[in-house]
Amino acid sequence: MGKKLSLILIVVLVMALTSCNLLTDEWESLNMGVDFKEQFNLRIPTDVLIKRGASFIEIEVTNNDNKYSDNKTLSEYDTYILFEFKNIVVGTYSITINIYDDENNNIGSGTTSTSITKNSTSFIDLNVNISEEKPNSGELEVGVNITMESNSNNRGIFIGINNYFYSNSLTYASSDADILYTSFNQTKNNLSATKLQDIVYKSDIMEEINSTLANTEFLVFSFSGHGVYHDGVSKISMSDIYDGSNNEAIITAIELKNAFSHINNATIFIIIDACQSGDFIRGEDIDNFNQGFIDVFNEASARSSNEYIVITGSSKTGYSYESSWLEHGFLSYILYDGLGGPSMYSSDSSYDRTFNADLNDNGTITFGELYDYAYPLVMELSSDQQMIQYTNGYDNIPIINY
Repeated sequence: MGKKLSLILIVVLVMALTSCNLLTDEWESLNMGVDFKEQFNLRIPTDVLIKRGASFIEIEVTNNDNKYSDNKTLSEYDTYILFEFKNIVVGTYSITINIYDDENNNIGSGTTSTSITKNSTSFIDLNVNISEEKPNSGELEVGVNITMESNSNNRGIFIGINNYFYSNSLTYASSDADILYTSFNQTKNNLSATKLQDIVYKSDIMEEINSTLANTEFLVFSFSGHGVYHDGVSKISMSDIYDGSNNEAIITAIELKNAFSHINNATIFIIIDACQSGDFIRGEDIDNFNQGFIDVFNEASARSSNEYIVITGSSKTGYSYESSWLEHGFLSYILYDGLGGPSMYSSDSSYDRTFNADLNDNGTITFGELYDYAYPLVMELSSDQQMIQYTNGYDNIPIINY
């Protein structure tokens, strides 16, 4: 029998995740008014656990009527491990964690509780600390302490739109949001992060931006989907876009910058994996979209003290491609690769903490390093057809620490 480890689970509740997906009429009728939390995430720092011999973690989220569980194997490269639960019935739940060694001995456990509502936080950190053995007992004391803290000063909004009602839909944009979300939530950035996927409306995105705290220090905003250049303005396209003049279905670069203006003195990293494709091509407009987005965020603004760094999926004369081989957009996947995901040539697609974009191997990936790593690989994937663009002059800004 393994010794019990003393665990103190400090639950830190952070930013709320607003649902963006629409329930169908059939789903609503089947569930007859039952409320669901569409996404509920638990993240556990694992450094200390691995040092004490942990190799396997089991999580149960339970109440009298419902039970959700998952388990994951740890690797020596893990700093955090992420548990993602979908469509949880709202209610008050117990969260139980069990830790096992490599011989399947239970070496520690702990339980806490939290209330899950549609509008409550969707991201909980379970910070597991190990205390000393009780004197003369030979066992380790198990305790649980719940601490409600303020929201994280780092924020992430990851958007991937596959479904377009009046135009050709995409295949892998939603998956792009998944991998970029993973890249930032497996590192020390400690983002309060949201994913908006598949069917997304302008109001969904604006609500998430508006809910971001004014004292946010670092924000990642990624968009994978269609882009359009219309009437001299660069725009990203929502699921319900009909054409570039439909203001309720597009967000211009200027609108997006203004939406961030309530945030003070932040570094805002914007990733736009988009081009004009299919029905969004309007004459020569494709020559302008990507560079137009970068130009807007380069302009000085009296309304905002933020520092904007932008990377886009192609040159102003090109496309952003997605690949059935990678099952992602070229740009999104190479950023994932550089920020800790597997190489595009790897036979294993799981996040492996290789951090290939850390070109000087110092534990920090800067904006310049990320671009320098991504540019030639995207060119290689696209047979020199896709030239990504970025904001000049900000090469030394750190993107992630690990």
